[in-house]
Amino acid sequence: MFQALRVPLLYQVIAVLSFVQTVYGITSIPNATWSEPSFDYCAALPDPDACLRIQTEARLANQSPLSKGTPSVMYMQLHTKSIITNADANSTAIFYPRVDDYSELVIPDSWGNLVDDLSDATFPTVSMTLLNRDKIWTLPELQWAIRFNGIIHYVPFRTALVVLDNGNVVDFKWMPTTCTLSTCPCVDNICAVVCPDTNCNLKVYVAWSGTDSSGAIMDSASRDIWRLQNAL
Repeated sequence: MFQALRVPLLYQVIAVLSFVQTVYGITSIPNATWSEPSFDYCAALPDPDACLRIQTEARLANQSPLSKGTPSVMYMQLHTKSIITNADANSTAIFYPRVDDYSELVIPDSWGNLVDDLSDATFPTVSMTLLNRDKIWTLPELQWAIRFNGIIHYVPFRTALVVLDNGNVVDFKWMPTTCTLSTCPCVDNICAVVCPDTNCNLKVYVAWSGTDSSGAIMDSASRDIWRLQNAL
């Protein structure tokens, strides 16, 4: 069972808050509209400006190629629509997962954000954005919850994959999933499940493949939980 899986080298990156393949030139950087994330993974030194420094470097066109263990800049974006006013609402949280760490990006206490405006016509979608070398790589929005037979089902997690070539980003994509041969409620090619205690969180894993700036092969993508779970 999934709960029994042991996945080595999993790094959890949590935004501290109560509620956070297209390449674009930098004309608009997503802003963190949820509370600021924890700073403890931004830098090894206790520098209060560490996160800002990482973002500033990622905005440089001549940013150094990425190497294993160095922080990257990612934004998790949640889009919802009010069932009363039909108005759009967008929230963004910023994270700094390290290269080739298999990272878990979590928004604590985010269940209400996922389901408060859920209906047959309105549902939450999630996207991820990677900021690197003065460009943003944005993943397509995917649905994150559904009503099935009158019961709320949600996507417990997905994985975003970064592909590097000698430390340069060449691809950023959702890891492929499928509901083939499953009787589960299928949401954008992944099985949705019932939250057991109405306290389930928005969660995205980040994995890496390819080679870093020194040519070292990255292997965190081989530890993707969805792949391991469905291989059993």
